[in-house]
Amino acid sequence: MTQQLLFGAVSNEDNAAKFVGRRLYLKFKDNIETHVTLYHNDVLVKTANLADTVAKKLFVVEAVELGATKSRLADVLNISRQTIHNYLETKKHFGLEGLIRNYTPSKGGTLRQNREAHATEGLKGNKARQLEQIRKEKRERLDTQTELPFGDRVLDPEDQPFSEKHDWKVTRYAGIFTNLITLIHLNDWVRMHIILFG
Repeated sequence: MTQQLLFGAVSNEDNAAKFVGRRLYLKFKDNIETHVTLYHNDVLVKTANLADTVAKKLFVVEAVELGATKSRLADVLNISRQTIHNYLETKKHFGLEGLIRNYTPSKGGTLRQNREAHATEGLKGNKARQLEQIRKEKRERLDTQTELPFGDRVLDPEDQPFSEKHDWKVTRYAGIFTNLITLIHLNDWVRMHIILFG
């Protein structure tokens, strides 16, 4: 008697899935080699665009941490096993910052030395002021309420839903609806209608 697996690695009818170890497999979106999705027991774990080098590095590191075999992952993604090992070592020594900013142990042994070497590559200036400037420019583009898009067309000022000027007529029934709800609830009209009309 042979024991059957509780979870199959990959369903047999799915030929697009590439097994990478520990019930993990990859699927490429519409046979595009840059869009890949990682599954574990038929559950979506992560999707990445491999054209973006930072996303690729993070995807590879997370897949290996989940249990993917380095050699199988390297074969599927068409990279070397040594590259995967380098990604893991970089994350181990320098964390995600080192992985994102391409720190290498050979150029400098410490995180501080690598930060100093790569200091010129980062954004210059105060990031809060840069974000403030971006928000200000966006606000200026949408200067008035009439420029806010509602679907495909721009609404006239009198048709705006939150316009302060409108041509509504004052009526004596303006606030009666909220009073009716209270009266119906307090007098239990629903129960009385059920009793009377069945």
